[in-house]
Amino acid sequence: MDYKTKWFSIQQNPNETVITFHPEPHVRFWPPSVLREAPLPRSWKTGGRVVITGSGAVWMYAHAAALVAANGGCVEVRKPQDQASQNVGDASTPRSFSPRDFFVVEDRELGDGQRIVLVKLDIRPAPPVAREQLAEVVKALCHELDKLQGRISIYLTGSGPVEVYAGIASAAVSRGVSRIVCVSPRDGYVNVWPCDEETPEVPSEAIDWIHSLLRPKQGSITLGVVGDPNCGKSVLSRVLYYCAVKANYWSWRFDSDGQSPTPEWYLSLRQVSREQAEQLRKSQKIGWTKEMEETLTAQLRGARDYFDVLIVDLPGGNLKASPPQRIPPGRETLFELVDKFVLVYQYDASPQPWIDALREHQLDTRIIAMIASAHPHQFPTLTLTKTANAIWEGLATGLDRGVDLNTIVSSFHEALLPFWETIVGLHKSHD
Repeated sequence: MDYKTKWFSIQQNPNETVITFHPEPHVRFWPPSVLREAPLPRSWKTGGRVVITGSGAVWMYAHAAALVAANGGCVEVRKPQDQASQNVGDASTPRSFSPRDFFVVEDRELGDGQRIVLVKLDIRPAPPVAREQLAEVVKALCHELDKLQGRISIYLTGSGPVEVYAGIASAAVSRGVSRIVCVSPRDGYVNVWPCDEETPEVPSEAIDWIHSLLRPKQGSITLGVVGDPNCGKSVLSRVLYYCAVKANYWSWRFDSDGQSPTPEWYLSLRQVSREQAEQLRKSQKIGWTKEMEETLTAQLRGARDYFDVLIVDLPGGNLKASPPQRIPPGRETLFELVDKFVLVYQYDASPQPWIDALREHQLDTRIIAMIASAHPHQFPTLTLTKTANAIWEGLATGLDRGVDLNTIVSSFHEALLPFWETIVGLHKSHD
């Protein structure tokens, strides 16, 4: 397989066909143009089972599922924890589960019998939702779509696992939906069905309407989390993301570590098989390149326009260099797009190296909080106080990937409420 041009591979087995997505070797992220320039085969064996797996964006999964459904095939999504025969997190699904709580549907008639529908998903990885419940979400959403009349174009956006995007796309094509577009914070508007040179551009009227529903109404902030490896940076970025959601801010977490991201499947699998999770994640690491830095910068620039609070897990640099490089040359473009920084550091160390690194790029004045991380395996706690110089200082425990994320969020939530109100300025009295 030529990894320079192929973003997928196909394996024909006796009982199934397996489509595996592969990361771009130099940048990790494939551009949406691959859907047209190097398309998946347009025909499948009618009625056959097609498994979709691998490292791919939600729009890749939606496109493949739509294509399979159009040819009468049956779609199954297989994730790393599934391949490990682990049913991760199913027992944690709350008894009060209601599929209608995980999405919002807005629709608008454009005239000539055409209707655009925005589906905004809100399915967070924590607490985990069982595969059976995810199927119920797709079913409930399709029930809402069945109520609509006319030629329907669906625009999918929001937080949701690849199997939900694939399930919606498959069901939509089976129902005769005329167009499916994924609205991606990283990649913008991606046509996933149909997808060829004859597919018209997304109408400007649709973009204006969708952005009026997605854009923050009262301002937004991009909050970057920085720190050395093994200080709890990635865990804290996730906790900030979930706490922002819990505080009713439209939020997302942008993982900008192109070399070694921390995907949700890794955290799930790590709970049951740490060794296997580490091995799979290690196998997916790639080196930093100029193209990767440029791609991540462009993606972050676009994502800033979508959320009340955008949490950015920033890369930790190269500490093996002499002297250590916390912001290597070329990577400063990512940091320049961040409005405020949260600096996390080991309790027995000093935040000064990161302060100095940010100062080299005139970014140290954007530091809004400095949090010392201590006792990572203990019960999570957070103290956070605003100082006289308007910088929040805190002490956190329990910032470890092995600690239950929901427990950390529950513990940190109250301490972070004044922090959100200060930095975002979205007070309830303004709603």
